[in-house]
Amino acid sequence: MNGLLHEHLLGPEIIVDDGDSTTASVGGTKAASPGGRNLAWQFDMHGQWHRVYTTREAVLREVQGAASSSGNGTSFPSVQMRDIRQLDSAYSISDRPTILVRRQAILMNIDPIRAVIMRHRCIVFPGLQSDVSKLLEATFLAHLVESPDTPFEFTALEAVLSTITTWHATQVAQGQLEANVVLNTLDSADRPRDEFERLRVVQRRFDELKTRVQGIHSLLATFLDNDDDLHHLYLTKLHNDPMLYDDWRRFDADEATSLVEVYAQRTFTTLSAIVLQLTKANNTESSLHLKWTSKRNQLLLVDVPLKLLFVGMWIASFWTAAAAMNVESPWSNLDDGGLFFWCVFGGLALVGCGVFVAAVVYLRQRGIRVTFSAPMEVPSVAPTLASMLPTPGSGDVDVDSGRPALYFDATGTFSTQVVSRSEIFTRIQRAAADVPDVNDAPASDHPVDIPVRDGRLSDAKAISRGCASSQSTCGTFECSRRPSLSRTNRPYPCDSKPFSSIATRFAP
Repeated sequence: MNGLLHEHLLGPEIIVDDGDSTTASVGGTKAASPGGRNLAWQFDMHGQWHRVYTTREAVLREVQGAASSSGNGTSFPSVQMRDIRQLDSAYSISDRPTILVRRQAILMNIDPIRAVIMRHRCIVFPGLQSDVSKLLEATFLAHLVESPDTPFEFTALEAVLSTITTWHATQVAQGQLEANVVLNTLDSADRPRDEFERLRVVQRRFDELKTRVQGIHSLLATFLDNDDDLHHLYLTKLHNDPMLYDDWRRFDADEATSLVEVYAQRTFTTLSAIVLQLTKANNTESSLHLKWTSKRNQLLLVDVPLKLLFVGMWIASFWTAAAAMNVESPWSNLDDGGLFFWCVFGGLALVGCGVFVAAVVYLRQRGIRVTFSAPMEVPSVAPTLASMLPTPGSGDVDVDSGRPALYFDATGTFSTQVVSRSEIFTRIQRAAADVPDVNDAPASDHPVDIPVRDGRLSDAKAISRGCASSQSTCGTFECSRRPSLSRTNRPYPCDSKPFSSIATRFAP
């Protein structure tokens, strides 16, 4: 009873049934399903899926049971309750997405999906939106039909990652339509009023998407560098041979690496689209600020000379007001045919003009231009900024696209060529396969030493590793005499042959 009460109080607040999100409230407290259980999705390896009522404790017991059936002679950690709690945002330290690889379980908490993947079953926790749940169901079935021989853990992992990346890409595409309408309206409106507020709403929305997608991309990129977790994704293989837990270097993780790399590239494509849209919005806002600043400066240029004229007229009106006061003055009874009036009028006009000219000269001496003419039209910066931006399809770069690289040969000459990663891999394999057949040159015991520029230590390490496996040229790192295995599992010493292959290095 205490366990059920614990699950009732700490369980998720939203219960999803038939794609509809409903929330029950009794006395201000969220009510869970009967018995403290919550409705979750369950997918199996036969392509069947259904909704079941379960608890976190039940999921923990099921995962621990699957791990115990694989043997206990391993130091790899099993799933604990704290790992299950990581799937709930109420107990996670941060909102960053996480992928925890435990013994016979993969725990994923990537918005909007929280799932536990086992070798024969996948449990998705409640809280999904209706569109996400439908997309997840369709993706699961599609991957099971497409690759029936693939281990279930990879099918489930690919289905979850595909759903997440597709859902975020859809959110970005919908946001781009709204953003383009707002940007076009701002660009054509003479007096934008509500458009600025709409632009800020769009920017906030894309900032949120950028934060989420960037977190997913960072997670996948970091996961690619973790060989331990990549090898332990093979739940079925580790279940069939538990000794691989402590000696996982006996097999390659190429399939897992390729799967994670594909979706890391997809998230990067989505992230590039978000950054491009934010850049367009910021450039449009900057262009509008420049445009309205120019108009405000034009109004100031007209306002200053008008104020100077008013100052001159005020000085002239002061003298006329002083002469028209109802007091005795020597000019009260002056009868000269209006000569005095016109002289005073002309003198005051000259005083007003003199004040204006003196003020203009004074301001120009200090670099302030005073004129009634309109300022020079400021050209729009939008075309220039647009030409500096990448094209919309630039973010969708193929993983195996070519890039410029420096090509060195045995004679010391070099050239620039466009090569791809697959071509580099093919050349290394070809060089490794041809090593035993090279008999036309004497062996050399002197290591090849090519200086490497400062700050490119990682490049030197990469070239050094290539030398140990495929007889490529090294950097400042000398090849040792330890035997290495090629792709065909044939041992050979790396420095037993002359400097006959190539060294390819990507240009900066």
